[in-house]
Amino acid sequence: MDDYLGALQHYHNAHAHDPHVLEVSRFIIDYPFETRLFPHASQVVRRFKKWGKVVIVSDGDVVFQARKIELAGLYKAVDGHVLIYTHKEQELVVLCAASLAWFSVALFCDSFESNYESDQQYSAERRIDA
Repeated sequence: MDDYLGALQHYHNAHAHDPHVLEVSRFIIDYPFETRLFPHASQVVRRFKKWGKVVIVSDGDVVFQARKIELAGLYKAVDGHVLIYTHKEQELVVLCAASLAWFSVALFCDSFESNYESDQQYSAERRIDA
């Protein structure tokens, strides 16, 4: 389930008198997301920063996703350069067009489908612009 906060709110509404709901809330809000990073993720970010500005482009709830990125240590690692969208794959063309210089884009997606869809959309837009 992608909507943790919505699911928790729904559970809370059904169990409003259960004090353990707050424990679950605290667990989710303070979860140690740094333990969920891919191996060597921090080293990759440091290496990329030698070549230029690193920006995290993510999708999700603007509050909870930002919190997860912060707790994972990534917000600080990229000097606060974090953009969160409802559907990041729909923003890639705009982000690329907004760049002031030619650059390479490295996409690290959490699913094959997301990576494939982003690649197809970006490739189609580049053909149109060419």
